[in-house]
Amino acid sequence: MSSCAICGKELKKEEVCNCKSKEFYGGISITMRVDFAIKAKSEEEAKEKIFDISCLELNLQDDEGKKLKNFEITNIDWELVKSASRGNVSQSYIEDFEIEELK
Repeated sequence: MSSCAICGKELKKEEVCNCKSKEFYGGISITMRVDFAIKAKSEEEAKEKIFDISCLELNLQDDEGKKLKNFEITNIDWELVKSASRGNVSQSYIEDFEIEELK
């Protein structure tokens, strides 16, 4: 058994859904600041662990906290920012990387 990629209706074998929904594709840019806590033997080890991150997972939810149906993230291109661009133009949430030891 499978389901319609557009409306989510359960389909029997070889059944075709006649929903009137259309499928749209696009892209959107996100700026965000991620605060973290990490355990490491030294600041250098902590930095290495942070900048070696290879996966960023996003869960998209509606205003009731439920996972969005019929929505698929197909690709995320991203990189961590060590230092923000200098000048009179800035972007929200783009700041220099910072790390401090808790004492």
